[in-house]
Order: sequence, then structure tokens, then C-alpha cells
Amino acid sequence: DVSGNKNPNTNGKDIGKINVENLADVRGCMIPELADTMCITQILGPQNGGYGPLTKTECEQIADEGYGNNKACCGDNSDYFAGAVKACGGINNMTSSAQLVKLAQYLYGTESIASGGYTYDLALDTQKASQFLSASPDSDIYVWSGQEPSYSCQNNAIYRFFGSTGTNWGGSYDRHSRYHLAVCVDN
Repeated sequence: DVSGNKNPNTNGKDIGKINVENLADVRGCMIPELADTMCITQILGPQNGGYGPLTKTECEQIADEGYGNNKACCGDNSDYFAGAVKACGGINNMTSSAQLVKLAQYLYGTESIASGGYTYDLALDTQKASQFLSASPDSDIYVWSGQEPSYSCQNNAIYRFFGSTGTNWGGSYDRHSRYHLAVCVDN
């Protein structure tokens, strides 16, 4: 109310309403178009100084400290997935598999992205993907999911691949890979 508590207090003149849910940038979301699905706060690549690998001991330590990763899944050495978990502040602050499908739909401009397997004949929108491509050590984009395999997970973690002509639900991959991005979200 610009005139203080002095009456009259008329809606639209003295009193205004604002819907903060529609102000995605207030939360610090890097891609406001995705804010309803996920609020991406950071895109970190191991090659650009965003995060580094952890040893098995360090991985087990962050598991004990409540970062959410499965201690049994920790790799022997150079565990980049665990480094991504730590950089994002916990496994729950990383993209889920469902969020990675939504990210694929956004980056390729189509709703017809399969949650499993490879989706072909697409065109990656390099303008939309520029933030990911600039953080990627490769010309393709690999993003860790904040999920670990429910089966034998030693040295493996789940990810999604984004290429110039298609995307693939990658299943599990070696946690030693330094080509994967950590996409941190505020859930």
C-alpha cells in the first residue's frame, strides 16, 4: 500500500497482488521455461572446474553425512558421480530421470521423447542447449541423474545422453566418466 495504512485501501489502487509462483527467476532458475518441472540452479562440468572426482573414502563419507548417495555404489577411485553429488549439495539436488525427459523435450522442442531407449531424428536446439554445451567437455551432452541403479551398482550411476540428432536414456554408466555434467536443481 503506497499510502500506508491510511484508508481507503482499494484493491488495484492501494493494494496489489503478486503471484510469486510465476516469478521463476526469483528462485534463481537458469531456465525459467522449465521452472514448473525443475529449477536448474547450476550446470557444472568436471572439465570447467565445476566439480572433481572423489575417492571411495570421500564418497563413503558424503554418504554418511547425508548426501543421499548409496555407500555401496561408491567407485574405487576417481568417482565423478560422487563429485557431482557433493557439488550439488546432495543427490536430491540433482535432476531425476523424469526431469531429464522434460529437459530433453525442452532441448529438442518435442513432447515425443521416450523415457527409455533412444529417440532418433531430432534436432538439438543449440541455442537452448548453449549453457549445457559450454559446460560440456564434449560436443555431446551427458547429464548425471540423481539416481543410482537399484541392482548391482558398483562403479555405475544413471545418466541421459543428448546428441545433435537424438537423445538416449543411458541407464547406468561408469562413475569414473569425466564427460558428464552435474545439473543441480532446487526442488
